[in-house]
Amino acid sequence: MGREQKPIDWQYWTGFREVELWQAVLLSLGLDPDQMEHSKDSWMFGSSGGAPFLKDIGFPDRASIEGYRKRLALLSNNRSDRNSFTAGTIRMGSPNRNGVKLGEVSAWLIGKNMSVPTELAEISQSPSSNRPQLESRVDLPLNVRERASLLLIIAALCNHSKLDFKKRSKTAGIILRELQQIGCEIGESTIEGHLKKIPDLVERRTK
Repeated sequence: MGREQKPIDWQYWTGFREVELWQAVLLSLGLDPDQMEHSKDSWMFGSSGGAPFLKDIGFPDRASIEGYRKRLALLSNNRSDRNSFTAGTIRMGSPNRNGVKLGEVSAWLIGKNMSVPTELAEISQSPSSNRPQLESRVDLPLNVRERASLLLIIAALCNHSKLDFKKRSKTAGIILRELQQIGCEIGESTIEGHLKKIPDLVERRTK
């Protein structure tokens, strides 16, 4: 179906601290991300979750195309499981470009009885095996200045990400989904409550 790929440079790919999710999925199928063909609109947002739209010609057969789509969907859905994946780089609006560790992806796939290349199987490692035990501590409440500083930082990040903090319900929903991507849970009403405080604070600080 597609053209034959050159051998994957595993020393190169396994040398990264993390790779993007779509790249990890291709590597788990024995396909080199750098040798795949992208469409001209390859980085458009949409159903691809921010991953490039790959042309079928880059895959050796139909089974590998289906395998890529299924593995990408499964890993994207389970990436927030902190027992299987450590928190990596987050790209808002592009979940399939979030950062993952190849060893963790390999371990998860093997645990689901899915095959991976030998080079990935050799570096398989679950994060729970090396996770340090955190000392119990009492969180001290934020003082007024610290709380104001954090709210202003949130306002700046919203502005950078083109999120309108004045539209609390819509923005809270987006933030909630991004938090879930990194395995964190905060009530949507709690997020809205913090967003509600931002407009007056910004107005006071900009006078």
